[in-house]
Parts: sequence; structure tokens; C-alpha cells
Amino acid sequence: MVRIGIISIILFLLLGACTKEPERAVAFITVNTHQGFVVKDAFVNFYINSNKVHHGSIDTTLVTDEYGHVELVLYHECYLDALAIKTEGASTSAGTVSLRVIPGQTTSKTIVLR
Repeated sequence: MVRIGIISIILFLLLGACTKEPERAVAFITVNTHQGFVVKDAFVNFYINSNKVHHGSIDTTLVTDEYGHVELVLYHECYLDALAIKTEGASTSAGTVSLRVIPGQTTSKTIVLR
């Protein structure tokens, strides 16, 4: 009985140790004004342009931090578009960027609002 328990523990540890965590594919976006100032509290929508890609689905909106940054973490390679929008009073500024994210890498892009 003890032998079965020990063998079970050893098998569990070996199989658990062989499981590889999926690599992170990170999209790191900075949002700036056309004067070069960072934009806090801008909405950044990540999506897959269906005109370019005919599979997969991503539609996620994040808000920039005090440094104008957002970070989207995925676990697969894909091509994304990102749309940033900032509204202040009656004025709205927007900008876009396309990017490719690859597992094991961080892709950094800057969106300039106009």
C-alpha cells in the first residue's frame, strides 16, 4: 500500500514537472498626443480585423494608466489592430495601430492621437 502511494506521488511530480506553461504573447501600447504627451484614461480597443483574418476573435477594451500604457496578454500568435480613443469635453481624439504578437515576445507600439 505504501509502495503504491510512493509511486503515485513520484508519477504525479514527474508528470507535473513536464507540463510546460504556455508562453505569453504581450501587446504593450503607449498612447501619446501629437505633441508627445502621454494620455491617461484613454480607451484602447484590441480587435482582429476580419477583412484580413478569417478566424479567431478578440474584442477587448482596456484603459491606459497614468503613463499612457496598456498591456494585453495572449497565449497565441495573432495580428491585432488597436484603436485608442480619448474624449475630453466635446473633443474626441483617436488613433490606430496594427501589430503582430508572438508567444515569448513583447510587441511595443505607440498610438498617436489626432
